Amino acid sequence: MRNILFTLFAITIGFSSNAQETESSLLKQANAEFAHLRYAYAIPLYKRQIQLNPSDTTATLQLAKCYQINNQYDSAIKYTQLAANKGANTGSMLPELLANKGDYAGAASAYANNSSPLAIVRKKGFSDINSFMAEAMNYDLKYLAINTPFNEYAVLTYRDGLIFESNRAQKIKSKNEFSWDGAAYSKLYFTNNKQTVSLDQVAKAEWKEKTFNVAIADLLEETNNDNNKILSKQFDFKTTTYSNSGVQLFDQALLSKYNVGAICISADSSTAYFTKNQQQPNKLFKSNVDDKHLLEIWSAGLVNGKLTNLVKLPFNKPNASYFHPAITKDNKRLYFISDAPGGQGGTDLYYVEKDAQGNWGAAVNAGDKINTVGNELYPTVSGDELYISSNGHAGLGGLDIYKVLFNNTLIAGVENIGSPINSSTDDMSFTKNGNEGYFVSNRFGSDDIFSFKYEIKKVKVSGRVIASDGSKPAMTVKLYSLNPVKLLETVTADATGAYSFLILSGIEYSIEAADGVGNIGSLTTNTKGSVLDGNTYKKTLADLVVKIAPIQKEESQKVASNKITFNNLIDSLKALTNDYVQYHHNFDKTSLVKKDIKPFNDLLMRVKAKKNAKIVVVSAADCMGSPEYNEKLSSRRADAMSAQISKLNKKVKVVSLHLGDRVLVEPCALSDYNEEKQAENRYTYVFIVKD
Repeated sequence: MRNILFTLFAITIGFSSNAQETESSLLKQANAEFAHLRYAYAIPLYKRQIQLNPSDTTATLQLAKCYQINNQYDSAIKYTQLAANKGANTGSMLPELLANKGDYAGAASAYANNSSPLAIVRKKGFSDINSFMAEAMNYDLKYLAINTPFNEYAVLTYRDGLIFESNRAQKIKSKNEFSWDGAAYSKLYFTNNKQTVSLDQVAKAEWKEKTFNVAIADLLEETNNDNNKILSKQFDFKTTTYSNSGVQLFDQALLSKYNVGAICISADSSTAYFTKNQQQPNKLFKSNVDDKHLLEIWSAGLVNGKLTNLVKLPFNKPNASYFHPAITKDNKRLYFISDAPGGQGGTDLYYVEKDAQGNWGAAVNAGDKINTVGNELYPTVSGDELYISSNGHAGLGGLDIYKVLFNNTLIAGVENIGSPINSSTDDMSFTKNGNEGYFVSNRFGSDDIFSFKYEIKKVKVSGRVIASDGSKPAMTVKLYSLNPVKLLETVTADATGAYSFLILSGIEYSIEAADGVGNIGSLTTNTKGSVLDGNTYKKTLADLVVKIAPIQKEESQKVASNKITFNNLIDSLKALTNDYVQYHHNFDKTSLVKKDIKPFNDLLMRVKAKKNAKIVVVSAADCMGSPEYNEKLSSRRADAMSAQISKLNKKVKVVSLHLGDRVLVEPCALSDYNEEKQAENRYTYVFIVKD
């Protein structure tokens, strides 16, 4: 994740030390390297310090942080656990690292005793990781051939090609080395090469640690922090072979000694907004070694694809970094990231708006519906949609990509776009056009650009209905979606009990089978576990068992004699007594419709005078819910009315029955849905059987 901030993580992660430890010359040098973001140089120094002093808590924890910053999860976990064993406060490091490795159970467990707002949100996500998998099979991902063992990120489509940021370099020497990770400073590139590679052909990038060319003992104290060139020459440097594959620098106007990147371009292609390091080090940091050059956002005109009139935007302040710009389609609002004082924590999403005269206003924090105590990064605009990456909301680990939800122009929250775009590692820079687009992920070791294509897949689910007693009655099978609850399709199982449905991925379903005399069985399913058979995704379901039970002899079944079944229950009760009333309920409620409230109150007054009556309350539901839900809803309706009667007159015997959606007054089919008719199915009958 070296690319994320360039200059910020030492500030946001923090620097810890044990006041009781004596800071040796070696530890002092390592801490100085860490404080100035030179993590590649700090690692071998901390490792040597631990060899000399195994009980050194500061060195152990700082080494773990260096590895975490450079995405070396195995090493980071090892030293985080060692630091914790030595009594260090490792905060959220261990659970987040375990999540990066895909150990979600371990990550949730490691957050168990942490009650911070961040821990609560992250633990919730790690405990329900399947909730991010609903759309997984709808995406086809590919790996771009232009990727190298270095980092490619901040991708943007432009002129039938791609602009992207990369720290690629054939040779790395001290003059072009960004000592964060020992790689080169980043630049903006352009390519028309969109060739892709199948994911199963991608080899994991290996990160190479800095090693000394001389013995540690030869590093004298006077070289500690006085001259970074002296220290740099004591280490090895990289030489890496790769093909540029038609990649070229985006624009010579952006060449800089330091990092340049994270660009966006207005919809009319007239203006570009980009990130660059300040040329002068920030005055808050006084050191001669790798002084912190904070980030700022610039604009430039675009004429025939070339940048002109480069201008630093006025909202940049000298005490903070401003980066990752994203311009809206109308060119009137510019989103960006900043660590300016007064935010929610870490780095936050901000925006500025352009007035009628074309001037940018003051920076506005986008608020706590989107910003967290973690880091928000890489906002992107695709059409009318805004996306952002964050490690402060519920997700799969590391940075996840979220779609920003709006209520008019106000940000109302975020929605995780799920797997496989998001992974257990860092995912960012999401851009799309229709159902295709690009994003960046370091799931293969370095930051790489991936393409995606979204297409909702259909899956043929097949199963068999069987009766628990071995009989073979005709079975009706219904398919329901669960969110929202809707009856989608009804089929009749064949003579062997076989049935099938064609379902969409990313949706939870309920399948219900009924034998026509009140016996039902159901199961829930989705498209997970589907296999590709030729050109068709298929999934075989477990047998759906319809339990055939003898008529029970409870009081509720004695009311109308042994000839009563669920299908003719109402008519049978009507045959026993003429004293009954029918009521109707509001949709999805136990309450009665307004016109039935007074008649029910009248019934209660009449029942109050009864001395020895048996009263049967029978409730039903329409078929808009799942069978299981409708059973529970009708039960609540019957029980609620029975309770009112029993409370009013304890001398009467009340029997409560519920029918779910098994006995409908009006037929139920989505193709012929009629609300007025369905209201008739939301009924309760009250029968006064005898005095």
